Amino acid sequence: GRLSMTSRASSRSRGTDHMAASSSSQGRATAEFKVLTNASDSQAASMLRKHKWSVEAATNDWFTSGMKPAGAAGKGTVSGPKVAAMFAKYADASSGAIDADGIEKLCEDLGLDIYGSPEVLMLGYVMQADDLTDISNESFTRGMSALGTSTVEELKAEMPKLAARITGGSAEFAAFFKYAFNANKREGMRVLDGEVAVGLIRLLLGPRWALAEKFASFLESQEIKNVTKDTWMQTLAFSKAFPSSVESYDEDAAWPVVIDDFVASLKA
Repeated sequence: GRLSMTSRASSRSRGTDHMAASSSSQGRATAEFKVLTNASDSQAASMLRKHKWSVEAATNDWFTSGMKPAGAAGKGTVSGPKVAAMFAKYADASSGAIDADGIEKLCEDLGLDIYGSPEVLMLGYVMQADDLTDISNESFTRGMSALGTSTVEELKAEMPKLAARITGGSAEFAAFFKYAFNANKREGMRVLDGEVAVGLIRLLLGPRWALAEKFASFLESQEIKNVTKDTWMQTLAFSKAFPSSVESYDEDAAWPVVIDDFVASLKA
């Protein structure tokens, strides 16, 4: 079998009208910005326009300028000293960051299984942490501000709402799914290790896609070595296009080769 997930085309929407593509990418940016900041639609639009729709630049500006979410009426005021004390509790004194031991302790206090709870990744996503075993004070504070929480008890109470928000929206979940790729690839690598990708497909797509287990098992049987970001995102698109059956699959469409092979195995 093929040993790497390669794509026949970097984009399936080559012929898509540019304005439609642009407005859908703006929609994704708005959804992602709102998840990260709890901003209102109008706050999100004005901040993103200011930064030419760069979510990263807009989010950094939002937190450094001390903006307050218009939609945060039900949330408590975030206490800087309490957040700082909470960070200090989990951070390694010498590195000044939350390392693997710290995130394990935090997950324990939140009642999360560090290896089996998607919420762990969701927390990293809201913090915009590049590495869940090296969370800076800035990232931690950003995440707590976005969630309107100052203590571990408040954070624990907020986690189900965060999970519902991310899994409930198509654009929100797509942004989170992309984050999961970036946060789990090895430093300096552009691809995701095959075994890691299989585990994440089970963890993230298992609850929402009827074919997730079959696809994960197929990848294992092919001994896939690595997964590109394009194939990762195309897998999400495939799961939406074919939620439970591949009867209408078109072999001539520009899906990644590994998806063609998977469909062929189902139809065999």
